[in-house]
Amino acid sequence: MQVKIIKVGYLQTNCYILIQNGQCIVVDPGDDFFAIEPQIGTNKVIGVLITHRHPDHIGALDLLLKKYNVPVYEKNNLEEKRYSVEGFNFEVLFTHIYLVY
Repeated sequence: MQVKIIKVGYLQTNCYILIQNGQCIVVDPGDDFFAIEPQIGTNKVIGVLITHRHPDHIGALDLLLKKYNVPVYEKNNLEEKRYSVEGFNFEVLFTHIYLVY
């Protein structure tokens, strides 16, 4: 598997493109579609994985979905378990941050 890391937007947020066998999953599509799109190249986008919905992590999501029309995998449609999506395997673990004063 090839992993491309693209720093996007004014916060330089990491967007990841996971590529294997001519297919890819985009993880956290930042807020610069025009920086992400060339890195996808000729690979077939099969999904978008969102870790959380802060604007710097989803700014390009609408344009990606408009162009590629693929499923979005995120907390509201996933359970804590292992998934396999067209040869891409991942496990979902929900985490919480607790502040103690």
